[in-house]
Amino acid sequence: MPKTSFVKWPKYEEYKEMFKEHFIMEKRDDGVLLVRMHTNGGPQLWSMELHRAIGQMWRIVGSDSDIELVIFTGTGKDWIIEFEPESWEQVIKVNLTAVFLLSQEFCRYRKNLGKGGKIINIGSLQCKAARPTTFLSLLLRTSQIPVTSKQMSIPLKNVMESNFPFFIRNY
Repeated sequence: MPKTSFVKWPKYEEYKEMFKEHFIMEKRDDGVLLVRMHTNGGPQLWSMELHRAIGQMWRIVGSDSDIELVIFTGTGKDWIIEFEPESWEQVIKVNLTAVFLLSQEFCRYRKNLGKGGKIINIGSLQCKAARPTTFLSLLLRTSQIPVTSKQMSIPLKNVMESNFPFFIRNY
């Protein structure tokens, strides 16, 4: 008999409450879940908080074996037509300014070492809950498989990984 148990995923009533600030959820007896984005009960206003909540919601709803189909929609006649200016400023700070400043610092660091290097910037919500089965994670664990894209092929032993703030590791 196991000495521990599995961590249980939240059930519908729990995650409905958890996400009520961003989504109105209605579950039918046949396993259909209606998820409607909203801001204060009205049309949704795009924000980083909503963006993050969408990914979190899909992870949790996807774990609910009672759900057969999800209808994901918004509130009002338009999809998303407005964006919170404060969130946009945060997007720019995190995705542009921080990457620029970190890259600049990394270049100074490598120059002081007398070495070159490569910077690969990859951004996504995965940084909040990375999964070991993602393509990039699998590649990074196998040190000699080349990373390929439409425009580059780089042996991973030469890839520099940098995770904000200032964590640098050679492969």
